[in-house]
Amino acid sequence: MRKGTLEDLTEKERDAVFTQEDSPELNHHVELVVRANTFVNPLFPKPGTLALGDRGLEYRADSGRGYIQIPWTSIEGVEVDIPAGSYVRSIRVSTKETRPLEFVVSDGKNLVRALGSHLGREKLTTAPQNVQSAVRTIQNRIKGFFKNRKAE
Repeated sequence: MRKGTLEDLTEKERDAVFTQEDSPELNHHVELVVRANTFVNPLFPKPGTLALGDRGLEYRADSGRGYIQIPWTSIEGVEVDIPAGSYVRSIRVSTKETRPLEFVVSDGKNLVRALGSHLGREKLTTAPQNVQSAVRTIQNRIKGFFKNRKAE
């Protein structure tokens, strides 16, 4: 990523989520870059890179067409999907201006650590796991079935 300046942006533009073409760079210093797919369109994920920097998150599509910039001040919360123990599959970023944005990431562990240092732990939450809740439901029904059998 090349380094850019923000002197030509207004205060209002700094606090908004950018999604138009030919954007100025959001960050002066980039701390972490990970491969990511975004699900702006749920049927066709768009591959690209997600950069975490001093002023916010930036997503750039590999095709060169499309980007998303989210300043730290616009982020209300981040939901982290952890399907198996310590593996981070994706993050969902909730902002003030738009609906939640989902990114499937390659190096989620380091990304979550860096997000925690910028946003604070109170804004990071784990996503509910459908598989885990289904397994618990099945286990409870099996236990209930055998408890009822013993009572008869």
